[in-house]
Amino acid sequence: MEPSAEEPREWTLKIHAAVDGGLICAIAAQPTDTVCALRQKLARRLGLQRRFRLLAGCCVLGGRMTLEEASLCDGCTLQLVWLQHGHCFATASTDTTAALWSVETGERVQLFEGHEDQVMWLCFSADGQLLATSSTDRTAKVWCADSGECLTTLRGHKGPVFAVAFSPNGASLASCSHDKQIKVWDLQGNELLTLTGHSKQIFSVAWTPDGETLASSSDDATIRLWHVASQSCHKVIYGHTGAVYSVSISNDSSRLVSASEDCTAKIWCLDSEDGAPELSFVHEEWVRHALFSPDGLKVITSVSDNTAMLWDALSGTPLLSFQGHNDWIRNASFSSDGLFVATASKDACAKVWRLDGECIMSVTAHNQWVRCVAFAPYSR
Repeated sequence: MEPSAEEPREWTLKIHAAVDGGLICAIAAQPTDTVCALRQKLARRLGLQRRFRLLAGCCVLGGRMTLEEASLCDGCTLQLVWLQHGHCFATASTDTTAALWSVETGERVQLFEGHEDQVMWLCFSADGQLLATSSTDRTAKVWCADSGECLTTLRGHKGPVFAVAFSPNGASLASCSHDKQIKVWDLQGNELLTLTGHSKQIFSVAWTPDGETLASSSDDATIRLWHVASQSCHKVIYGHTGAVYSVSISNDSSRLVSASEDCTAKIWCLDSEDGAPELSFVHEEWVRHALFSPDGLKVITSVSDNTAMLWDALSGTPLLSFQGHNDWIRNASFSSDGLFVATASKDACAKVWRLDGECIMSVTAHNQWVRCVAFAPYSR
């Protein structure tokens, strides 16, 4: 059957290695697909989380333009160049910018400019092709992680947007705000749904790996679990006595870790009916953030006493304290392979550490508070 006029004919593009010209793969795409969408398809096809560039002849292809706008055609050949930066991580700052850094070289490899106020949070899509940021300018933005081009600006919140989180399949983005709302968006900037129920500002959102549930934490001292399809809250977790600043879910979907103003982080079993935490990690100052390691065996807490603490997530035993910041630590991130930790601090510095506590890199280029740090997904 011939395609109708409303259904553009699918193209087949040939991807070759720029170094030796060898064919890597052929990939199907629509003429109206953006270059960034093509990059995501290619990343999924190759099963790799690495930075690369696509070239048409000598021209680097930008993220937001469509394949037609890039003057491509059915059967054309593109060149793929692997970028040799290895582990990279991103920083978000109150100086209104975000940036991407190479751990191996220490150089800044990309700058993300466009927010009109503080950048509060950032995260990568699972394939590493997209970066999302949230800001006190009441917007969130989606960027091409490679080119630094802003692909979409999400407008709709009535207050500062404190955090964002990509769905596991990378097709949507959740955001939470001072306006006590959670919104889920598609990547074209369309609002798909709004969740309400918290009585105060919402600081954090996280998806379960199956993409069916969202967790949120709030200044109202509660954690809520939301069934996305029905747009309903199916569980409220009580137990903290102060604002809950962050939530993170383990990669096996079994446990959630929260961080609170009450000077504790707590691990909760998501299937538990009794509502009691499995473990509590006690500090002397506010715990700003808590995160599971990729294998779920460790937790790192970011604390207002200028340290981050590594814990055994099964026994609750403290393993290591990361010391070297001169002001409180806002959050921490594990590299995909679990070999490194990065920390973001109010001292305008981000640091990268080995798990033995050795600091191997400090980023001081931001002239204001570093609010957030996140490693880009990476596989060799």
